[in-house]
Amino acid sequence: MRKILFPAVAVLLSSACALSLPAESLDTGPAGTVPAAEPKAAPSIDWDNTGRELWFYHHVGGDCGGLVHGHGRNNVWGLWRLPVSGVRHDGVEAAEAGGFAVRYTCTDGSACIEAGAYDEMPGRISSHVIPFQTAGRAEGWLADVETLKRACAAAG
Repeated sequence: MRKILFPAVAVLLSSACALSLPAESLDTGPAGTVPAAEPKAAPSIDWDNTGRELWFYHHVGGDCGGLVHGHGRNNVWGLWRLPVSGVRHDGVEAAEAGGFAVRYTCTDGSACIEAGAYDEMPGRISSHVIPFQTAGRAEGWLADVETLKRACAAAG
């Protein structure tokens, strides 16, 4: 009986408290004005990993400024930043060591990809591979990147 009664009383009390707030306590701005809309967050993607097991330590994400691939805790084994509009890929390919990969190359043939470790990227390279455990996960990443590109183009 106590197990059923206590949650029911807690729900009733919490809803009664929520309903009993005076209208004056609500912050609606000066009389006759509409509060300003919240600014929209910049488009971005953030994946904790590219799979399980060995792929768990690969973090990928990005925003309108670029795509980021970090490897290892605190990017100790590598950190790469790829310009969103400056790189291309040829789709998902099978990786030699197992799993799948997306190879990015600079569209103009230059060394446009920043490379380094931790939070420093002093080097520049012309191609970079991001590993994924499954082809589906790699395709999901590519779909998110395309969505990001469209959102960045729409944002101006």
